[in-house]
Amino acid sequence: MKCQPLNFKGMEGFVRLIRWFEKMETVFHISNCLEKYQVKYATCTLLNSALTWWNLHKRTIRAEAAFSISWRELMKLMAERFQELTMMCTKMVPEKENRVKNFIRGLPDNIQGNVIAAEPMRL
Repeated sequence: MKCQPLNFKGMEGFVRLIRWFEKMETVFHISNCLEKYQVKYATCTLLNSALTWWNLHKRTIRAEAAFSISWRELMKLMAERFQELTMMCTKMVPEKENRVKNFIRGLPDNIQGNVIAAEPMRL
C-alpha cells in the first residue's frame, strides 16, 4: 500500500486523535480497505501508550472480539479514552499566563522590571 497512515502514540492530544481518525479514513478509502480489516489496519499504526491501551483492551475482551468491532466503535472507544487522558493532563502543561509569569521570574533582576512594565501577554 502506498498510502502512508499517521501513527498515533496516545499523548498528542485530542485534536491529533481526530486528525488520525481523518487520515485513517482517507487511507481506508484510497486503499479500498474492507470494513472487516479496518480495525486491524488502524491498530497497527498505534504506538507507545496508545498501543499499550489497545493491547490491554484486546486482552481484556479477547483478540477475536476486539477485532470484530467496527471502525466507528474503535473511534468511540479511543475518543473516550484519550479525551479523558487529555482532560487529566491539562494541569501538567502550564497555562499561558503562568508560563509568562514563570519566564519573567527567571529573568535577571535588571531585565525583569522592563519586561513587567511592558505587560507581556504571551512569549
